Amino acid sequence: MRKYIIKIAIIMIVSIIAVSNLTFAIDFGDADAFIGKGETNAKISDLNEVAKPFTALGNVLRFIGVGIVVIATTYMGILYMISPPEKQAKLKQQLIGLVVSAVVIFGGYYIWKILTVALDNLTTG
Repeated sequence: MRKYIIKIAIIMIVSIIAVSNLTFAIDFGDADAFIGKGETNAKISDLNEVAKPFTALGNVLRFIGVGIVVIATTYMGILYMISPPEKQAKLKQQLIGLVVSAVVIFGGYYIWKILTVALDNLTTG
């Protein structure tokens, strides 16, 4: 327990030092110049160009997630078929977790897709 407290204290100290250095490094004198640059060069970049890296990353993560869900479902299905009734009851409980994880993977993807389409329609609107 003492090791965890020491680790947490070290992480907190490092975080505080990092945040304090970050706040002192910000020069507020140039803020007006920065805002002025934004107003003179005000153009919205193409959202599709900005979203390309995130879309590729999302597709890779979704592909990995689908593969893991398929492999885990197959493995647990085979175990369920060859297990005695006592172990089948335990596997049913684990299958609930598998279903929840599949819903999170697919639900997260479709929520992301709905939001991107809705926000894209708002900006081009």
